Amino acid sequence: MSTADAATLQAAMTPLDTEALRLQLVDIGDTLQARLHELSARPSVDACDRLLISLSGARMAVWHYREALQREGGSG
Repeated sequence: MSTADAATLQAAMTPLDTEALRLQLVDIGDTLQARLHELSARPSVDACDRLLISLSGARMAVWHYREALQREGGSG
């Protein structure tokens, strides 16, 4: 697992305040973009696996961000 994947998974698992979670979304997006470019440029099973790990971490990060928004009373 790369450092970017580890950071993505850590972001997804760490209960942080809404602002901290929001700031991590840009890094997560950059990681996803890099993984997609890597997969497109050099298709391989390993590149698919790295992207799937990043997507899983991104999904969890968005879920935690959603929960933080709800805790702060934001519904919109």
